[in-house]
Amino acid sequence: MFQDEQDSTPLSDQPPRTRKSSRPSAGQTVTPVLSAEYLNKHSSKNDLVRRLRTVVEHLSDEAVEPDSPDYPGLAGLAAALVENCYLKHKDKEVRLHTVLACVEIFYMYAPEPPYDEHEILLIFPQIIQQLANLATCTSPTHPNYSSYYRLLHQLSQVKIGVILVEMTKTLPSSSQQQD
Repeated sequence: MFQDEQDSTPLSDQPPRTRKSSRPSAGQTVTPVLSAEYLNKHSSKNDLVRRLRTVVEHLSDEAVEPDSPDYPGLAGLAAALVENCYLKHKDKEVRLHTVLACVEIFYMYAPEPPYDEHEILLIFPQIIQQLANLATCTSPTHPNYSSYYRLLHQLSQVKIGVILVEMTKTLPSSSQQQD
């Protein structure tokens, strides 16, 4: 496998590329990517998918810190991602990248997610749905393979199941609600 036609050096001999930091350098303005406004400016389904992928890429940057003045739109982005227009979008790719962005936010804010119980309960069924979609993603050549892989990796790191178990312990039981 070669990088391009002009460079016949095998990719395996190339030094690993480092991810660019989302952190602005001195004098540079903060990128609006990590904001609800960035997502809301989409012009089509394909543009929305592209924007969600960009958001996920920026969220996965370890330099992004929650509650940092460098990223003032992060809380708004977290809130926007649980809106029905994203989380329950008719397109499965939009839902996949929305869930991935939510899981990245869970990872970033761990151990205290920025979502309340109701919002977590909105996200969880979509996570389950994306895990069910793994049945159709059996090969690394599948278009969304890396996204599903990232989702699984983040779920193993965040341990969202623990959050849900703890949350269900605090919710009133059905027997208490009937009394």
